[in-house]
Amino acid sequence: QRGDEERTTCHDLRSGEVLWSHAELVRHEEPLGGPGPRATPAIDGERVFSMGATGILNALDLQTGERLWRVDVALTAGVGRPIYGFAASPVVQGDRVIVVAGGNRGRSLYAFDKTTGEVVWSGGNAPYGYATPVVGTVAGVEQWVALSEGSVNGIDAADGTLLWSQAWPQPTEHTVQPKLLSGDRVLVSSGYGVGAKMYRLKAGDSGIDVDILWESIRLKAKFSDFVIREDHVYGLDDGILTAVALDDGSRAWKKGRYGHGQLLLVDDLLLILAEDGSVALVEARPDEYVEHGRIPVLEGKTWNHPALAGSSLLVRNAQEAVLLELALE
Repeated sequence: QRGDEERTTCHDLRSGEVLWSHAELVRHEEPLGGPGPRATPAIDGERVFSMGATGILNALDLQTGERLWRVDVALTAGVGRPIYGFAASPVVQGDRVIVVAGGNRGRSLYAFDKTTGEVVWSGGNAPYGYATPVVGTVAGVEQWVALSEGSVNGIDAADGTLLWSQAWPQPTEHTVQPKLLSGDRVLVSSGYGVGAKMYRLKAGDSGIDVDILWESIRLKAKFSDFVIREDHVYGLDDGILTAVALDDGSRAWKKGRYGHGQLLLVDDLLLILAEDGSVALVEARPDEYVEHGRIPVLEGKTWNHPALAGSSLLVRNAQEAVLLELALE
């Protein structure tokens, strides 16, 4: 956010120089998250898809930033702006770009033609959820799995049909993307005292049946995505790093305070951008917690995801961005 303009910008990776900038004359701001957009742009070939906090979806040329098409998703779905803004990121699948709208009567999730911006389908009835949906084949059906306010839903990727829905506790917002696992399993987690559930989906006589394999309070993913390595999930449990077994939800360990930061899995290591702006390296192993080091990088509250390209690590928050060059062995 730059004043009254919400911007999508392209920067030179090495110098940080702005190569192009696209502006929308809109502004979203609230006390907890501050001003500006929340969603991560999606790059597909020579197109960039950006979702603004007020609900404007833009398709931009990757090289120039020229606008190819624009859709006001809030207006299209007939919904109001969520209190924390439209925060779920757009996702490209084939010739479609998928966004969360949060409307009822089949308007919760939208698929737009990525070339023209025309609506291909809409589906689901859940209110807005801040988590980005994930797509995959589960129980023999390619589907989008979305965590929304009050429910977890499976929506047919072909036409937007609601395949299944499970109630989810809703004391407050849910922000973390579900994970699709082998064996037709779906792992979902949220914070504020809720925890995690492992579902198994299977084809039934009248559609898709859903069983709960386990529930656990051991992983409460509030803002931070969790990652899977072998038979354990690693994530921030209300700000403390934890390792939890995938088979039963039991805790292997819980150590290391990183606040509401973000983490990446890089081979057998966890690369963590902590809420205080420091970067840490931790082994992804269930038998013990091993932190190899932590360095201060950014100042101020840091909720943004880091991005890794080869040996280049880009970290940022609302005030600044820093490029780190990692030593690879």
